[in-house]
Amino acid sequence: MVFNYSNITTAAGLLTAPNTITQGWFWFVILMVTMVIIFMATIYTGWEISLLVSSFISTIAGIFLVYADLMAWKYEMLFFSIFVLMILYVYWSSTRDDY
Repeated sequence: MVFNYSNITTAAGLLTAPNTITQGWFWFVILMVTMVIIFMATIYTGWEISLLVSSFISTIAGIFLVYADLMAWKYEMLFFSIFVLMILYVYWSSTRDDY
C-alpha cells in the first residue's frame, strides 16, 4: 500500500498518517511494545508489580493518545483492564491464607 505523504501539511497530519495505512493499529502496537519494554525493565521487582507498573504507565499514555484522537477507546480499555485485574490479583494474593 502506497501512501502519499505530500498531503501532510500539519503536525496532526504527520501523527495520523501511520494510522491511515495500518487502519488504526500503529499507535496501539507502539504502546504495547512500550508496555512490554517497561515490563521487562522492571521484572526484577516481581512479575505482579512489573505488570502493574507497565499497565499503569500504558494506561496513562493511552489516555493521551485517545484524547489526541490517535487511538480508539476499545484499545485503551485493554491496558486499563490489565491494570484493574492486577490490582485485584495483588489484593487477592495478599489476603489469602496459605496453608
